[in-house]
Amino acid sequence: MKYITVLLLIIITSCTQDEYFELPQLGVLELADKQYNKVMFNGHILSDGGANLIDMGICWSLSPNPSTKDHVLPFDSSNVESFTIGMENLRSNIDYYVCAYATNREGTSYGEQSSFILWLDKTEEPLNDIDNNTYSTVRIGDQVWMQENLKVKHYNNGDPIPELTMQSDDEWLSTTEGAYCFYDDNVDNMTRYGCLYNSYVVLDSRNVCPDGWHVPNNKEWTTLIDYLGGYNNAGNLLKYNAPAEWDYYHANTNNLSGFTTLPAGMRTKLTGDKNSIYAFQNRQAYFLIPEENTQYEGRVWYSNTISEAQYFRTGDNGYINSGRSVRCIKD
Repeated sequence: MKYITVLLLIIITSCTQDEYFELPQLGVLELADKQYNKVMFNGHILSDGGANLIDMGICWSLSPNPSTKDHVLPFDSSNVESFTIGMENLRSNIDYYVCAYATNREGTSYGEQSSFILWLDKTEEPLNDIDNNTYSTVRIGDQVWMQENLKVKHYNNGDPIPELTMQSDDEWLSTTEGAYCFYDDNVDNMTRYGCLYNSYVVLDSRNVCPDGWHVPNNKEWTTLIDYLGGYNNAGNLLKYNAPAEWDYYHANTNNLSGFTTLPAGMRTKLTGDKNSIYAFQNRQAYFLIPEENTQYEGRVWYSNTISEAQYFRTGDNGYINSGRSVRCIKD
């Protein structure tokens, strides 16, 4: 009987000993995607502390060191090593502070704080080109753009860019050097819409943009478009919201980005025509991209939007001698 009592005491004692738990451990939040009004984060649970997780997610604030007493976005599963959570309907040009959190029976722990700003229509310092034209500039996301079309008549080293009007149309269509013109050969159009340049201007190593700036490549245009919600949404956010400027004004046009696209039109030669024409002013905007189409000789990349559409796209089938607008982006 004495033996049974001792055995029971050993069993009961071993069953009631406290298990040892720790607070959860979390990795640094990774910014997986960022658009003008929303972000997506990936979070990682490094350790659950030896106990089941009761709650997990991210917390955020407009002040440093957010906690679960601030805004909380929980993740709906507690048995994972990583999770993805989005923040939506965010405001522009303010600091957001965010961190991951996880809770077990021991309490709540936090990962390292991250912060971000969703830049949109943020005015930057004015910019002068070599001809002393002054341009407004704007920050959109992580990029700083000219807010106006380029008007310069010289490369940045001072070499002149030839002007080729309709009187020199044969030369315009055959040249393999840079050239510019004004829509309808009317200098008043330069004031409002800038110059129209052929693609040789932006392919030239002398650079048509001011020091510290360059003509954006296809990847940089894509970054802008993606930040503004993608191909099908970016057009309205990029176009100047003035019905008088556009032949077919789209009701959702808002220029929320501050990019202020104007329908400057282009100079081009239509299929079957012998001469070039000025076309699409007040309806379309075209911007040169300094990249040639490697599959088709004489074709280049460009970006484009039209008045009645919400889209903003890039294309790779532009005629190299067509005249299009130029925007510069900060290095």
